[in-house]
Amino acid sequence: MDQKINKFIEKIISTTQSRKLLWKKKKEEMIWDNEKSSLFLEKRAYTAEYKDGTIILINYSDKKALPFNKGELDYYILAVQKDERSEVMELNSKDELQPDLFRLYNIINRQVLQVDEFIDSFLDEN
Repeated sequence: MDQKINKFIEKIISTTQSRKLLWKKKKEEMIWDNEKSSLFLEKRAYTAEYKDGTIILINYSDKKALPFNKGELDYYILAVQKDERSEVMELNSKDELQPDLFRLYNIINRQVLQVDEFIDSFLDEN
């Protein structure tokens, strides 16, 4: 994987943690998985605006997985769209960068769901 993409992800993580990059949750949808013709995947996406473009993190999750292999098909795709006239460009395959993108996904979830604010409020209460 290109070193520039790794640096890009690290900067996305740090700017998300410092709340300089704010994310929005997009509508969830079910899609057909072409590689596994009998499975549907749930697609969840978050987007963050940067200048005229958009950074997109997509999570694909197998919703028909049996309990013993739950999460086997979960993977994350990072994509960018430099402006609204441009095509969306995926920056990784489902076999690349998964630990870093999983970490980013969890940070984004905490931000969007305001988990830290809830915990701080609870801890600050007498």
